[in-house]
Amino acid sequence: MRPLRRIAIAAAALTALTTVAACSTTGSADQSTATRQLTDTRGTVTVPTRPTTAYVADWAALDTLAALEVPVAGATLTRIPDDLKQKFTGAEDLGTPQELKLEQVAAGDPDVIVVGARATGQYDKLTEIAPTVDLTPTTTSHLDALEQQTTILGELFGKQREAADRLAGIDTLIQDTRGAVAGKGDALVLMVSGGKISAFGPGSRFGLIHDDLGMPAAAPDLKVDAHGQVVSYEFIATADPDWIFVIDRDKAIGQSGTPAAQVLDTDLVNRTTAGREGHIVPLDGVEWYVIGNGLNTTRSMIDDVRTAVAG
Repeated sequence: MRPLRRIAIAAAALTALTTVAACSTTGSADQSTATRQLTDTRGTVTVPTRPTTAYVADWAALDTLAALEVPVAGATLTRIPDDLKQKFTGAEDLGTPQELKLEQVAAGDPDVIVVGARATGQYDKLTEIAPTVDLTPTTTSHLDALEQQTTILGELFGKQREAADRLAGIDTLIQDTRGAVAGKGDALVLMVSGGKISAFGPGSRFGLIHDDLGMPAAAPDLKVDAHGQVVSYEFIATADPDWIFVIDRDKAIGQSGTPAAQVLDTDLVNRTTAGREGHIVPLDGVEWYVIGNGLNTTRSMIDDVRTAVAG
């Protein structure tokens, strides 16, 4: 794992650098129209020095902005958890990242737009409306993606120090959790969708459990794919994990389907060590699958694993 604390060391330098960059681009210009250069996951984008009307089309970014206490004028608030939605009660609802209300975005005249992976299909159209910052991760590592996103948002909204402190806090939580789960056995992460079972191992979108929290993989050779590797009950039985972590995708996205617990309630699964020991753990699908690498959500995800395994 690459420690996140190193961000804190550079916080002061980042703040100073951003200030210098802003001054070099503004001169005597009105602060409301001054611009500067920002590096996102696509490259370099020209953004307002001090964004005042930000629209956000990414749920993980919203979660991180809530942690950094950054207000937004508009956001994709449809189908997100109530506790996250309540933190943006004054924001205009722009729908979902996949079904973004483009006409509403244009009418709102934002000075900057933030998108993630689920809204990248609208990227070109959004850039015609306002400078658009892309947070689509360039890595499958949860923590690396979190660091990318948090650092970019911190720089965009002048919250570098807060971003660095939050990342350092997560790093401390990870170190503590690694110690708490050490020696507790290996794990297999499963996602159930439409009655089918997919497994995720090290290096995957749910690799946080293995790569960062240190739990050995019961099936270390799973292919790394956004949708995981489709597996059978026999595969699960052969892997014989000490712990099984389960994400119910249908429930997470509000679709009807056979509950994950029912799909996995078979003799082959129940005879695994995890099944016999009562170590089949349901994970919050909204956090793990829908939101993903947000600051608050990541802390909650780590807590979920620690509470289940270490008590």
